[in-house]
Amino acid sequence: MNEAVMYSVPEKKVMSRSGDECVVALTDQWYITYGEQEWREKAEECLSNMKLYSDETRHGFEHTLMVDTGN
Repeated sequence: MNEAVMYSVPEKKVMSRSGDECVVALTDQWYITYGEQEWREKAEECLSNMKLYSDETRHGFEHTLMVDTGN
């Protein structure tokens, strides 16, 4: 009757890189176009206004923006 939905359950607890336990949810997938200039400018503006735990965290975000956008 075509009424089923695909469902998966993680085999074990999912942890983030920072050691936090993650909640996993089935959601519609979306993608970010990392090379898009408008997106990058908005991301950099948001980052400049963020209060982060350490400079290392900020540098990690900055590095990711540079690598993922090819700069």
